[in-house]
Amino acid sequence: MINGAIQNIRQALGQVSDPATLFANIGSVAALAVSGVALNLLIGRYYGFEGLGVFSQALLFFLILGQVSAGGFAFAALYYFSRHGASDPSARTYLIAAFLPVLAVGMLMALLLWHGAPVIGSVLDSPELAETMPAVGLGVMLFGLNKVGVHSLNGMEHLKTYAVLQGIRMPTMLLAFLALLILHAPTGWFGWLFVASEALIFALMLVMLWLYTRGTRLEFSRLFAVMISENGRGWRGALIGLLSDVNSRIDVLVLGLLASDRVVGMYALGAMFADGLRMLLAAVQSVINPRVANYLFHQDRAAFDKLYSSLALVGRAISIVTLICASGLLIFAAPVLLGAEDSRTSTEVFLIMGLATTVAAPAIVLNQSFTQGGQPVLQTAFFAILAMLNLVFNLVLIPYFGPQGAAVATGIAEIAQLYLLRVWKPRLFGTT
Repeated sequence: MINGAIQNIRQALGQVSDPATLFANIGSVAALAVSGVALNLLIGRYYGFEGLGVFSQALLFFLILGQVSAGGFAFAALYYFSRHGASDPSARTYLIAAFLPVLAVGMLMALLLWHGAPVIGSVLDSPELAETMPAVGLGVMLFGLNKVGVHSLNGMEHLKTYAVLQGIRMPTMLLAFLALLILHAPTGWFGWLFVASEALIFALMLVMLWLYTRGTRLEFSRLFAVMISENGRGWRGALIGLLSDVNSRIDVLVLGLLASDRVVGMYALGAMFADGLRMLLAAVQSVINPRVANYLFHQDRAAFDKLYSSLALVGRAISIVTLICASGLLIFAAPVLLGAEDSRTSTEVFLIMGLATTVAAPAIVLNQSFTQGGQPVLQTAFFAILAMLNLVFNLVLIPYFGPQGAAVATGIAEIAQLYLLRVWKPRLFGTT
């Protein structure tokens, strides 16, 4: 029976991707996840759950406003290069046309965080969080640009380069944190962790894009023509990334409004482990995204359905193994570092969210299918419904059940993806 299950998983792996490419992406995400867990444990160890709460809320602003900065241009770039590839003579012109509006919005976000820091600190009752905002703003600007560039590499099918750039974010933040630790820096300096990671990714991304794309002379008339003709998809899908990240961070936002930094920190540790599980599924997603775009372009529903079945087996197998390993780490290692009572709450949060992610695994991997099918408005509606469900359940459950209620609310929104994808799948193939 066990041998049969293993054989089925191997066959499903062959349907999903070339194993070397898949495991390279999973390896990079594993490095990202392990570094993220280590970073959270170290912050909890040396700055307490209050410091971890400040970091988690700063991360919330960084990711959500970074998505605002990127708009729909990252997904538009993925769509464009999945069809045209890096050899397209207009590749560099397209990239510049996509970077310009993202840079403009990113600069605006940075200014808003710089001047709005006191208000943020007052609303969330966290002066330390307010101190992080100016540096977070700079990180937001770089994050938006990086997201467009890295998604472009994904669309070009330079998947190993994509994996490396995705995988170095959290290890770089971990190294930057160790530097802050040596300097005995206060929590208000945590914003510079984001700047350090995004600056490194930005530099490497520019080099890789230059090497992979064809060199043509830039003509400003052509640049503006591309901005008008191609970037419409970016503006129409401007809310996709934002709603996707809001959906995954609403729990921390509502907890931040209703609970102390300490409670947020206790929740954030368990949620970080759950994020690591989702990152592994995102690694699978990055590998199959170009193939999904191709299936939808050719309206090959049979191939899409076969891929879904394979993803259900592979995604859930990855989730179950990760759930067991991460639970052991939380149960046996975290109490030594953080205290038994507080880590128990984090463990319960992770188990609730991890089980929901395991159930929803195939839908999580395919939740960008509407973008790949050239339907950014439908993709926006998909994430908007999930975000509203998540918000409503968090507002209802957190006052009664605290961090565990937030985990249940987030889990419900995760599982809802299965239903939405099943109901809306005909729209991907021109039927209702």
